[in-house]
Amino acid sequence: MKSALTPALFSALLLTACTTTSGTGARPTPQRPRISHNAQTTAQGTLELEAGVEVDPSDFWDTPMLLKYGMSSQTEFVFGGSPIRHVDSPDDTGIGDVVFGVRHRMVDETADDPAIAIATQVKLPTADADKGLGSGETDVFFSIAAEKQIEDVRAVGFYRLGLLGSPTGDGNDLRHDLAAVGTVALGQGLNAYGELAGLFAPEYDFDALLATFGAAFEIAPATVFDAGFRVGLTNDAPDFTLVFGVTHNFGAATFHTPRGN
Repeated sequence: MKSALTPALFSALLLTACTTTSGTGARPTPQRPRISHNAQTTAQGTLELEAGVEVDPSDFWDTPMLLKYGMSSQTEFVFGGSPIRHVDSPDDTGIGDVVFGVRHRMVDETADDPAIAIATQVKLPTADADKGLGSGETDVFFSIAAEKQIEDVRAVGFYRLGLLGSPTGDGNDLRHDLAAVGTVALGQGLNAYGELAGLFAPEYDFDALLATFGAAFEIAPATVFDAGFRVGLTNDAPDFTLVFGVTHNFGAATFHTPRGN
């Protein structure tokens, strides 16, 4: 019972915290809960939080978080991880791995050409691999995304190359992630999206095909709530996962350097 209540309690606290702020932040640029990312970046000089809950009733629950800072009008720094996650087999709960990286929009969208963004991200093995909470290895990812408005659909094409740490220490194993996303505006701050994604790691004989469907609703000028579900289409993918969370922009972030006496 305790493990079932934890994600619901966490999400309620999270939603309350984000919606009780002053709302003076910039328009958020949510990437969650998709496998892919698009070409949008956090507004320059602002701090933004993506946070949510993922629940597979028969396997695990997770609390992914990502803090983003707009370094420029086209570049953002990201840092995040899972403060708490649970796996049913073995029955263990703990922190997840930590990730950090940079995403940069190389090309802005025009009437004829898509916006293009690249990103690099490093995953550090802070989770306890012996408990099944992480891989126990350092992984590095490089990705590219193209985004374009096509008629009524906001379309994104995505590819990511992963250099996965090898437990034997004999080099990196490769993973290839591909995704296609379509988003449709339904009006009044409501958008519906669908994503088809594939994750392939030949050295591990791993191929996971997943479909994610959901909606995002702007509940305040600086806050977007999302809810949806993910369905695994192959044996290596989780069968069914509920996903929900928020993205909130806190506005301008000022960092002060301590002065000496």
